[in-house]
Amino acid sequence: MDNNEEEFDQLVCVTSVLMHHYYLMFIHKEPCMNSTQTGHKWLIEILGGNVSRCFNMFRINSDVFLRLCTDLKGNYGLKSSRRTCGLEMLGMFLYTIGQSVGNQSTMEWFQHSSETVSRYFDKVLDSVCCMSVDLIKSLDPDFITTPKEIYEDLKWDQIPFIGRKGIPTQNVMAVCSFDMQFIFAVAGWEGSAHDARVFQTTITNPAFNFPNPPPRPYKGERYHLPEFRRGSQPMGYKELFNYKHSSLRSVIERTFGKQVKKVIATMALHNYIRRYSQNHDHFDEIMDESSHSISESYETIDDTAQDIIILRDGIAASLMEVQQ
Repeated sequence: MDNNEEEFDQLVCVTSVLMHHYYLMFIHKEPCMNSTQTGHKWLIEILGGNVSRCFNMFRINSDVFLRLCTDLKGNYGLKSSRRTCGLEMLGMFLYTIGQSVGNQSTMEWFQHSSETVSRYFDKVLDSVCCMSVDLIKSLDPDFITTPKEIYEDLKWDQIPFIGRKGIPTQNVMAVCSFDMQFIFAVAGWEGSAHDARVFQTTITNPAFNFPNPPPRPYKGERYHLPEFRRGSQPMGYKELFNYKHSSLRSVIERTFGKQVKKVIATMALHNYIRRYSQNHDHFDEIMDESSHSISESYETIDDTAQDIIILRDGIAASLMEVQQ
């Protein structure tokens, strides 16, 4: 009987401690975002202040900001919540992508939790992607007229970014880590540029500061993951290397998959600003710059490059030692 009472007392003590901890953590929490300058107040101050402040913060002029908010709310499903208006949601979204920052900075400026910032970012992202259907298309779908940029300037005789299907394409080389974060990227190649050409240029040009050229998989050996799932385990150091290489490739594919909406959204915003902004100074500056393209003539990568082969064989041998 005494043992039962003692166990009951211990259970009551443990329960009391847990309830007290829960109360401090989730009920009587010390507010974190408690600034008197709320995100809405700060946003209204920016929109009503000097035009350069709005552009510096959101990469968009205040008149276009307000028009965009009206269009998203009226035509593309953006709705205010009980505590946050659509204007502030759009401000969080534009600040995040315009400044290329994470949640921490947006949380501080707008005085919202990380969960709130992420939730509203996704809402605006979905609305902008809906808008992209109406924006990412030609204003002259039948191409009846020839743009003056083409017939007045000889450099437009050839348009490198128009692919064989008649749409703008771009070849981007990127490297990501195992936790699906981009750690290196090079853009600016036309979509028709061969992957090997982009790769060789990137690893041989010191200006890009490429971290380390990864070796190619072995030819003539199993490579894709389904081939290993349907058959036996990797046999020999070449198949083992290909198996690990293919596993890393799937990380790249999943990482790019998460970025699709953001790419579409930024293109839609680009077109929106281009069409409705009264100030085109920033676009004009880019147009006036000398058209220096990284896609110069480089020879394609040589499959027999000795340094790459030695590196690949060394990695494969190390994998075999670990496997054994």
